[in-house]
Amino acid sequence: MIPQKRLQVVINFNNDIGDYMEWSGEGWYPVNLSNDAYKFATNYVVYGLTH
Repeated sequence: MIPQKRLQVVINFNNDIGDYMEWSGEGWYPVNLSNDAYKFATNYVVYGLTH
């Protein structure tokens, strides 16, 4: 069997991307953190669909 070297786990230390996205419209978190959360989530989905 040939190893595929695929990504197995994604870890975000001291970040709660779901909360940043969930409460982005309420003003609880700074805009730059909410924007980064959406960028990370989009990258994770695209990576998962293409690899």
